[in-house]
Amino acid sequence: MDSELLDTKILSKILIENHSKILNQQNEQDKQQRDLKIEVYIQEAQINFNIKKLNLDFYKNLGQDVYIAELSSQITIMIVFHYDFPKSQPQIFATKQMSHRLIDPDTWQIKAKWNDSLIQMMKDIVNQFATQAPEDDYMIEHLMKNPDDQFQKQIKAIQTVEVRKLFTNCSPNQFQQNLQLDLTPFIMQLEEYKKICKLIVERAQQNNLIGESIQQIMSENAQLKLEVEAKLQHFTDIQFEGYPLDQFCQKLAKSFSDKELARVLEKKIQMLEQYREEKYENKINEEDEKKFEKDIKEYLGKRKEYQISIQKRQYCLRTLQNKYKN
Repeated sequence: MDSELLDTKILSKILIENHSKILNQQNEQDKQQRDLKIEVYIQEAQINFNIKKLNLDFYKNLGQDVYIAELSSQITIMIVFHYDFPKSQPQIFATKQMSHRLIDPDTWQIKAKWNDSLIQMMKDIVNQFATQAPEDDYMIEHLMKNPDDQFQKQIKAIQTVEVRKLFTNCSPNQFQQNLQLDLTPFIMQLEEYKKICKLIVERAQQNNLIGESIQQIMSENAQLKLEVEAKLQHFTDIQFEGYPLDQFCQKLAKSFSDKELARVLEKKIQMLEQYREEKYENKINEEDEKKFEKDIKEYLGKRKEYQISIQKRQYCLRTLQNKYKN
């Protein structure tokens, strides 16, 4: 029994090892096919676009192949092939915050249709961006390039205020007692605190003005949207009314096309030819009938003459017979 169990364990181990080898070989083959496909897509796209691979361990550990491509002098994208490509389609991301209907504002992913062609996918994005150019988030860029130095300066100033500055002309014992109190009223008396409060109020007022401007723009956009929708509805109504007229015009144009006119004329010619032939046959029939009637009359006339001649002969013969008898 122990021998059989040992043999079973050995056999199971061999089967597991062989299965692992087969899986590893299959995975290696799949990876080679995946890498080859990616290489073909990239080489094809490099004909029209400048594309470079990002060789970072972070992407390698995720099983991703990541490329940077320039769509234009101002727009750069990132192309990501996941580990399960081609089962999953490649993803394309913007490399900076931009506003566009194709760009997800949270992930920066560019929505593009995958038709088994990377170059076509990129051309579609270029065409969409040419129709409606993406807009940079100027507010973020402005804040990054031009931080509020004045506000940061006031923050640092109040952070570096010495505690003793809060209490002037007090003894050490009184100072220790004051530290046990709520320091907020004392802080509010500081010149640095007053400056930063004033700055916050100014910024809030500016934000209110910006908010009012945004509200006005949104209201104008809403009104413009209503006008566009009204014009669209008017156009739809006209288009709906125009469909029957368009179909009639197409049918009329088809009726007067060269091929249709040639077909109608050919049919008319055939009808005229048939009519002419029928007339000719009728004419021949009329002439035949006249000739037939003439022949009948001639036949009847000759037959009558023949019968009269026979009667004359019979009369003469009887007359002679009677003469000789007498």
